[in-house]
Amino acid sequence: MLELKDVSVIFNEGTVNEKVALSDINLKLNTGDFVTIIGSNGAGKSTLFQAISGAVETKSGSILLNDRDITFEPEYKRSRVIGRLFQDPLKGTAPNMTIEEKIGQMLMIYDTHNIVNEKLIDFMNDIKPSGFIINQSNITTLSKTKKYVYDLKLNSKIPLIISIDQEGGVVQRLQGLQDKKATYIPSMYELGKTEDTNLAYQVGKVMAEDMRVLGINVVNGPVCDIFSNPNNKVIGTRSFGSDKNLVASMCTSLGKGLEDNGII
Repeated sequence: MLELKDVSVIFNEGTVNEKVALSDINLKLNTGDFVTIIGSNGAGKSTLFQAISGAVETKSGSILLNDRDITFEPEYKRSRVIGRLFQDPLKGTAPNMTIEEKIGQMLMIYDTHNIVNEKLIDFMNDIKPSGFIINQSNITTLSKTKKYVYDLKLNSKIPLIISIDQEGGVVQRLQGLQDKKATYIPSMYELGKTEDTNLAYQVGKVMAEDMRVLGINVVNGPVCDIFSNPNNKVIGTRSFGSDKNLVASMCTSLGKGLEDNGII
């Protein structure tokens, strides 16, 4: 359910160009409702959608989604549950980027060296990837690994996703640090045995803190697969367990711990 209560939007408030785009709008949509909004140019149709999606700030009132107040949530958080089309097809599709750059943004790359050499820099400038996956061969000492990540970001004109496989248990690349040990994270299967979602959140928090020290911003985990086949050695102890509800709740909580502490 989507509900707007007394929502107002004012542009250029307090200036000679002040424009009241929306004034005390009330709207309630239930699941399954289909609504067509009709109005002339300047009536506020686009502003209404922008206010709901978070693209513009409201002057007053509140916006609720399934009884949760999202009035002050940023656009990127609302985008998980609210989507919209644009009148201008270039908007929302990185209009300032070339086709080649947009293709590059579909790629995540890796390298097997522990320094950012000229060959890698040239490759990044040519491809312009969205991100880089840190692997075991990139990890040496704490200071050198931090510099490696810093140099990656420094030599990318487009902000980089820096990701790593750091699930815990048998998959935790940060244990490869030579001089400083990252926090040892038990397997998700062991964590799942506790059935403690608060503990899962705290584990996510600790993992995030360790990764942020190195400049990493994305983790390729946790594994949300259900351990349904004992013969499947690929998943094994990387899963929280065989109960779908337990896996869902533990994954959600650990993910929240990661997200709240700066890791996607």
